[in-house]
Amino acid sequence: MEVVLRNARKPEPYATPSTNTVTQAQLDSWRKALDGATNALARGNKPEAQRQWLPHHIVTSMLQREDQMRISLAPFLHASRYTSYGRHFTLTPMLKLLSEQLVPFMDHEDTVVDFSCGANEWVPLMKRECAKHGKQCRGRSFDIITPMDVQDYVQKSWFDVRDRGDLAPDADKLVIGLNPPFGANNSLANKFTMHAAAFSPRLIVLIVPPSTAIPRRGDMVNGTPLPHGYNVIYEDHQMLAGKSFKIPGVGSSWNHTTPPVRLLAREDWFDKVRHRCDHQLRRSDTYPRQPAPYAPAMPMPMHPIHSGGFAPMGQPGFGYG
Repeated sequence: MEVVLRNARKPEPYATPSTNTVTQAQLDSWRKALDGATNALARGNKPEAQRQWLPHHIVTSMLQREDQMRISLAPFLHASRYTSYGRHFTLTPMLKLLSEQLVPFMDHEDTVVDFSCGANEWVPLMKRECAKHGKQCRGRSFDIITPMDVQDYVQKSWFDVRDRGDLAPDADKLVIGLNPPFGANNSLANKFTMHAAAFSPRLIVLIVPPSTAIPRRGDMVNGTPLPHGYNVIYEDHQMLAGKSFKIPGVGSSWNHTTPPVRLLAREDWFDKVRHRCDHQLRRSDTYPRQPAPYAPAMPMPMHPIHSGGFAPMGQPGFGYG
């Protein structure tokens, strides 16, 4: 098994160290500390005596190792709802609604890139919705697992894509998204987002945890500083509330914390697309979002929100219902 693990190549974002993170000596020292603290408690000693056996640094170390073990054992502890590389897919009605709302931000001959396409539904939907409005767009979908729909699909890890020529020759005609695997503490969501920013697309569309980093000018990606930062021009925390996702082989599901839909514009394009935020978007009232309370369709004005750093929650203008 050690030979297999040593020689097997995983796509970069999913590769995790295969070395042991807890040595036998550490386990023995923790067991000794716990036994000492337990005996002190049984003898009725004061808490100070227990803290002598379990000082703060030992407790902190044990909790850190527990977090690491939960991540490593997730496929076994949560097998019934654990997907390939921890992914889940956005339901088709939600993708269609999102695609409809993105059309005003699209231009003729744009290239739409899905960096973690899953079932490869978003790019075809975007192309069809744009075509309805006379905008012909190209598509490119990347993933390491081949979907049933292979239209515009390339079997390749997003992190193996290095040349912008593989996407679009002109960054001003490039739109990248959408729903990456989140990873522990948003680690994968941050990696996917930053790698997308390295290609300097005009727009980045994301379904990510609220605290996912927003690319800033000068952030280092693959050893190179980003030439452009990004501003959030639209963010909706309600669109994907409820059962908006699906787990292959299991069915629909929802996240403990609803991931917002976030639209980022390259900083030099921010003023050019602000006028497109003046139109009114309407939330679909045809798809239930249980357990979130149902609300009828209502206008959602889109206004520029914030830029740089991390996206705050609860700000006015986020499109709350």
